[in-house]
Amino acid sequence: MLNVQTDLGEQVLVLGDAAQTAAQQEAAFVSGKRVSLQGVFLSRGAGAVRVVSGHPVAKAQYCFVGNDIGATVPNRSAAVRAVLAQTVTFSANESTGAICPGTSKPRGCPNTPCTTAQLKKVLFSSAVLGGNPAADTVGRGFEKCSFGTTKFETSAKLADMVNIPCSGITNGVAWTFTKCDFDDFNGYADKADEVLAKRGINMDNYRYTVYLLPPSLGCNWVGLGYVGCDGSFRCRVWAYIHELQHNLYLNHAGGYTETGEFDEYNDNTCPMGRCCMSRCPNVAHGWQLGWYKLQQFNPEHLKPGTTVAVKLSPGAALAKAPLVEGVRLNITWSKLVPEPLFIGYRAKIAATPDMLLDPAYLNRVHIYSANIQNSMDPVLTTYKASLAYTAGCSAKSSPPCFWSVADVVIRVTANNATQATVNICRKVTGGKETRATCMAKVDGDCNGKVGPNDKACIDLLKAAAPKATTVPLP
Repeated sequence: MLNVQTDLGEQVLVLGDAAQTAAQQEAAFVSGKRVSLQGVFLSRGAGAVRVVSGHPVAKAQYCFVGNDIGATVPNRSAAVRAVLAQTVTFSANESTGAICPGTSKPRGCPNTPCTTAQLKKVLFSSAVLGGNPAADTVGRGFEKCSFGTTKFETSAKLADMVNIPCSGITNGVAWTFTKCDFDDFNGYADKADEVLAKRGINMDNYRYTVYLLPPSLGCNWVGLGYVGCDGSFRCRVWAYIHELQHNLYLNHAGGYTETGEFDEYNDNTCPMGRCCMSRCPNVAHGWQLGWYKLQQFNPEHLKPGTTVAVKLSPGAALAKAPLVEGVRLNITWSKLVPEPLFIGYRAKIAATPDMLLDPAYLNRVHIYSANIQNSMDPVLTTYKASLAYTAGCSAKSSPPCFWSVADVVIRVTANNATQATVNICRKVTGGKETRATCMAKVDGDCNGKVGPNDKACIDLLKAAAPKATTVPLP
């Protein structure tokens, strides 16, 4: 599904070949990019629906069948982003005060619904904003995981509860709480904006807006958010951290299940994975946000027979030399690795969301793959492996201490609560030790051993040693 906004402010649902092209070329058509569409409106506002071949029914009051799409956007480098948010809470109440069908009263606080003061304690870490600096808040998640580079600005606001009817027409578009289509959830937000405008709050002054919906809404999602926002329009999310990070161009954090199926949420080390644990981003997403500085390894850094050692700092801790916050490894010489690999370390870091990270992921080196090239690449990350060092560890240990792909072996040689040491080894051509590698003490087969400490080398050196001969006395 492709949603666009016209220069007239119309929220349009795009169908047809253009929508398929946008889905297939996701990185080229992220939210915030201006697009040119060719096709015909199936419907444009209230009124008659134009019948289009293959599309007899309009799925929104503003619905466009496109046969071609193009996009252009100015370049933007990765930079520090300050989150400016207007958070709106509202319930779907009739003028009589009755709860609308399919919804229930907002809950989650001792007194229901939550007061503005109580929500501030959940959202903000800054006492200036009425937040709680000691709590695991949304604000602390951004501030601590980003080392202070991304945070709610002091101009952020939290609006009082907004009551709206169960259905209505806003900006010429009908919406209702009896269903949850594109027109509906944008209609809730439009109506809330309209109410706030009457209170003197101009929502156009806020780049990022968060809408808290009443529970039990008939929507088949936990949260929703625009993916990427370049400032040309106001970002909307209908949830918290996960959706706000969609606004910052992050896609989901996935992985493969035990049955071999890919699940785009199957990464429990990242808030862009499965809901609803508190944690900092995985190393790939942290780098995309500009929060983590990574050591880059390209083919020229990792020639055959090369081993490099890297000391990693936990992702939620600011690294100091010689430690780094992660590694980005480009194995471009092998078709088996079509995407860069990202290597990071996680440990329990005080006063950060990683304090609450599942113990199964603590004190572990984690490996991901993702074709992220810059801050505006909304591509999926894929969880690959979890490693840790124990005496006598092997690939069959739980967790293992090394992982291999193509001719590269990533091995953890030490780790504790503050750092991990990782060796990245590329095998020699053929992948086996030779007398030359053994003599030079090069780890040609990447088994973590060299020279006389490697059984393969012991055998090779023994076979190559000159044999003693006996010369009889005259």
